[in-house]
Amino acid sequence: MFVPMWSPWIIGELYRVLSWKWAETHGTTDEQWRVCSEKANTMMLLLEQCWTLVDSRQPWPLAWSSLEDEFDKPVFATAVRGGAHYVVSNNTHDFLPANKQGRHVWQGIEYMTAPVFLSDVLRI
Repeated sequence: MFVPMWSPWIIGELYRVLSWKWAETHGTTDEQWRVCSEKANTMMLLLEQCWTLVDSRQPWPLAWSSLEDEFDKPVFATAVRGGAHYVVSNNTHDFLPANKQGRHVWQGIEYMTAPVFLSDVLRI
């Protein structure tokens, strides 16, 4: 139904966020980091079976003017270069402003949260 597109930037961000969440929930003992690493490796083995890896290196395509976080530009670059229709993220801080229909669309790519993607696109 859809093919996830990933880039080194997105994978790095995923690891960073999930590692912090793991540490907040489980602690940072050597044993907890070992378990975290095992789970992260399992996640990567599962993801690599269904993703498309996209080059997100500079120069990045022109994004909307209010995108101030330089490190969100590689996410947009991944979407553009991969021919994506959607960027799915729960980090809405750097979504572009909503249009008249309440959607966050730039150059044909719509930004949405995971719950919206599941309900509006996948109809789950």
